Amino acid sequence: MNERERSDKRTGSISGKKYIIVLFLTSAPFWLLGGYASGLSRFLPAGLPISALQFVCPLLTVVILGRFTMTPGDRKLLWYKVVHLRGLHPWRWYLPALLVMPLAIAASIACMKLLGWHVPAPQVDLVAVALVYLVYLVAAIGEEVGWTIYLTDALQSRYGALGAAVAIGSIWSVWHFIPWAQGGHTLNWILAQGAVTLLGRIFIVWIYNNSGRSIVSAVLFHASMNAAELFPTNGPSLYHPEVTAVVLAIGIGLFIWKYSAKTLSGPQGSLVIS
Repeated sequence: MNERERSDKRTGSISGKKYIIVLFLTSAPFWLLGGYASGLSRFLPAGLPISALQFVCPLLTVVILGRFTMTPGDRKLLWYKVVHLRGLHPWRWYLPALLVMPLAIAASIACMKLLGWHVPAPQVDLVAVALVYLVYLVAAIGEEVGWTIYLTDALQSRYGALGAAVAIGSIWSVWHFIPWAQGGHTLNWILAQGAVTLLGRIFIVWIYNNSGRSIVSAVLFHASMNAAELFPTNGPSLYHPEVTAVVLAIGIGLFIWKYSAKTLSGPQGSLVIS
């Protein structure tokens, strides 16, 4: 039985509604800590609020739902996919998994300069970038067990790849609203970052489906997404999500216009990008 058949076999026991309910319930204690024990944030890097530790909640949600709502056989198939890590195939999919977001940030900075914005010269500490990326890599594993392993195959079997990406991206965005607010961001920033998050999920689903449905692809993109938003920096962050959202939206629009949305589904769609 191949990976796609294993995934499709267990989708009937996956409930998006139950996932959302358990996810938000398990995240609530972290939001309360962020509100009433904000001083703890000094132990986290890059000025993150303590509620950022909610990254464990998607994994915790899958553990709870797997125990109480899935058959032993379905549960075994789900965890098999988590622990049976495989590289991306074809290997060229490592490139978009690692580079889409850094290139989007670079394009955003170029656009801001063209618009006449004051943009300080970027200063990139490669050692810091590598360390931050490793931290976010660990966090991304916890999250993607929920967003990718648990939800993606189930939802795209019902709504298609694009529908699943939009649905998951929307939940993913809203789930971050409170931590973003506790991080001191404005409403406009939060809404723009929500758009970046949703658009990023479309890329994640596209790469995941076309690279053998390996969680590695989602983890790499997720970590690069978080790291790229912090760098390059020069005092205040040069990251402006309202600009990056437009860049990503244009990229996705051009991609769908050229190849059609069916490409998001991977080999069973109309085309696999080579």
